[in-house]
Amino acid sequence: MNASPAPLTCPKCAAEMRPYERNGVIIDQCTGCRGIFLDRGELESLMDAEASFYAARNLSLIHI
Repeated sequence: MNASPAPLTCPKCAAEMRPYERNGVIIDQCTGCRGIFLDRGELESLMDAEASFYAARNLSLIHI
């Protein structure tokens, strides 16, 4: 039987957390306090995605 995993609980306010995808990274956000919680390596992945975005943006500005 495939039971869906139990929703995560916010460590700050004990409200339910909801996962959402941002730049290919699954982020958990609290529905109560709106806190964002990242698993190991997710912050680095988001920083890499941001750096790639700005690098591409800067290259396109150079070619104007």
